[in-house]
Amino acid sequence: MLWQVAVSVSQNSTLPPELSLVMEWFVKWALTILAIFYVMFAIMVVRQVTIMRQTLITSFSPILGILGLLHLALAVFVLIVFLFVL
Repeated sequence: MLWQVAVSVSQNSTLPPELSLVMEWFVKWALTILAIFYVMFAIMVVRQVTIMRQTLITSFSPILGILGLLHLALAVFVLIVFLFVL
């Protein structure tokens, strides 16, 4: 909502319509690319947690595995939101 107000193409806008559309396109794609990197990072975290659980077995290991998977689920959710909402 705030983004739409800030760069909306209207008669009251201080930006030219072409620049406003370019800025909107750039921000949407930049956020989507960053979300893809975030998913790749979350996949690496899950992989590292799995390796750690195999190397160092503690009573806290299953909880870390669940937290890693929840982090990955959150990253995928963020990517889906960016793909469909933006």
